[in-house]
Amino acid sequence: MVPRLTHSVTGGHPPWPLGEVRGEQALALGEAGSWTDLFTGARHTGDRLRLADVFARLPVALLWCG
Repeated sequence: MVPRLTHSVTGGHPPWPLGEVRGEQALALGEAGSWTDLFTGARHTGDRLRLADVFARLPVALLWCG
């Protein structure tokens, strides 16, 4: 996953838009599953992934279902 509109969130300046800057935005997946971010090892479950949780440590995520 790669976030959109990061320039508007940060005004083009560091730091990266991590965690809570995404508020309650979520990605609807359609059906529940278990996802692991291969970059951080973080695990996410459910049919909606809260973006604040997915981008808590890095501004990108590589999710693997399983």
